[in-house]
Amino acid sequence: MVLPSLGDTFVVVILVIPGFVAVKIFARVTALDHKLSDFDTTVYSLATSLAIYVPFVLLTGLDNFDKIRDSILLPGNLELISLLSVGTGGVIGTFVKLLFRKRFHWGDVWEGSVVEIEKRLNPPYFVIVHTVDNEEIVGQISSAGARHQAKDLLLAEPKLVIRNQNLTVREQMPLGTSVYIPEHSITKLVFLSEPRP
Repeated sequence: MVLPSLGDTFVVVILVIPGFVAVKIFARVTALDHKLSDFDTTVYSLATSLAIYVPFVLLTGLDNFDKIRDSILLPGNLELISLLSVGTGGVIGTFVKLLFRKRFHWGDVWEGSVVEIEKRLNPPYFVIVHTVDNEEIVGQISSAGARHQAKDLLLAEPKLVIRNQNLTVREQMPLGTSVYIPEHSITKLVFLSEPRP
């Protein structure tokens, strides 16, 4: 078995890295968090690298792998391939984001929802919480877990909503000054601009 030479390994790295950078930037810009296998990542990176090398070859005149290998680390060439990698991922990612993925964002849906609600509604923020016990509680958000914390809620001025069989509100029973609802008890949230179910 013949091991690849250091030069062969370097050529493979030269071929894959620009595409890998572009693919990662594309995924970040478009909020695409689908986990690719190592094989798929390598294939996409190689294909993207080949597309990146077309303008690189046209701009530099380096028309074969030996020339590219020998001069890729020269400052002007390294800057150009870096710019093409970042530009390809950024431009194509922005295009796809604007056309097809406007509503996709990085991060937790919970945090995104809370941020969007805070932008649209004036404080205080009210919410109807549906629980695993089929209870419906309306109240003002006093505190909520964020980031890597549990998404627990603390509601101020909570009321238990009791409905008739036709789903109209029969009564709102006060539950004290505040109520703590752990994340595992929440099945659905409805954000409100005023405290009515």
